[in-house]
Amino acid sequence: MDNLGDEAILEAMLAELREITDEPVTVVTTTPEKTAQSFGVAVVAKFGIGAFIRAAKRTRLFISGGGSLIQDATSSRSLWYYLFLIAAAKLCGARVLMGGCGIGPVTGRLNRRLTRVVVNRCVEKITLRDRISISELDNLRITRPKILLAADFVFSENAEFLGAGASESRDCALFILRSWGGIKEKVDVLAEAAEYMHRKYGLAPCFLPLNPKDCEIAAEVAAVLDEKHPNVPYINMQTVQTPREVFDAIQKARVCLSVRLHGLIMAAAAGVPVVGISYDPKVAGFMDYAELPTWLPLGEMTNSRLEEIIDRALSAEFGEKMRAARKRLQAAEQVNSEAIKTLIFES
Repeated sequence: MDNLGDEAILEAMLAELREITDEPVTVVTTTPEKTAQSFGVAVVAKFGIGAFIRAAKRTRLFISGGGSLIQDATSSRSLWYYLFLIAAAKLCGARVLMGGCGIGPVTGRLNRRLTRVVVNRCVEKITLRDRISISELDNLRITRPKILLAADFVFSENAEFLGAGASESRDCALFILRSWGGIKEKVDVLAEAAEYMHRKYGLAPCFLPLNPKDCEIAAEVAAVLDEKHPNVPYINMQTVQTPREVFDAIQKARVCLSVRLHGLIMAAAAGVPVVGISYDPKVAGFMDYAELPTWLPLGEMTNSRLEEIIDRALSAEFGEKMRAARKRLQAAEQVNSEAIKTLIFES
């Protein structure tokens, strides 16, 4: 769906799979032609249920994930769709891994019951990308699958985009924003943060959209800069189109302020200091799991609090925390690989 965070997950998953097996891979996608061309895989259109059933009948392993698919915050229909894929794949004889997942929230009574029944009956293993998902599974009374704490697939050392070269000139403050929740009420705060990083640290604000919809909120922040701080130069990076180009942009940054979870994950995978704005529990969950104390809830974001977090992220001491976090998460991600190997090769 033109989301570069999802593209990065897919690219990393495929790199992982190709290290494990030479069996062909089929991907369920909203853009079949683009996905087939970009990644060299067989494809099934997202709502091509007949084609999915035919593919599932010749499938050894079905991977649901990564990302937060098992939740009804987007909609109940979204949850039902992903539960259907899990159940259909199992009925067709495939083994099922929920891989690199975030879980929840699942709030509706019917939704919670459906999730409990389908996951307990149809899933062999679950690998999670944060600790809060363990609590969600416990609350849903999901007990049958083996549950393992891992990390997002983007931390895979096999991902080719991690080879993006580090830049010698790290003079950019990268903003990865998302039009969601109350973010539009914080446009002035974000603009002031951009001005603060330029004034105190000499960093140019760079606005990087991971989805075309992100351009709107970036344009609003830029408009405030034009009006109140015309001396602050900024860059709109709307031509970025691949995970490799995202990593190239991140490597030019001295700090990455992100509302999007995968902005934080990709920056952490690149070892770049992060400032997280949590609009959803999954953002706080990742930052806590990574042991990075440089985030705050969207509703609590003020000029002074955000400046305090920025100073912490840009401190010399924080660089060591970033390196340690990256090393831990890369090691944890290997749990995904081991789960895949087990389900493919063990009888």
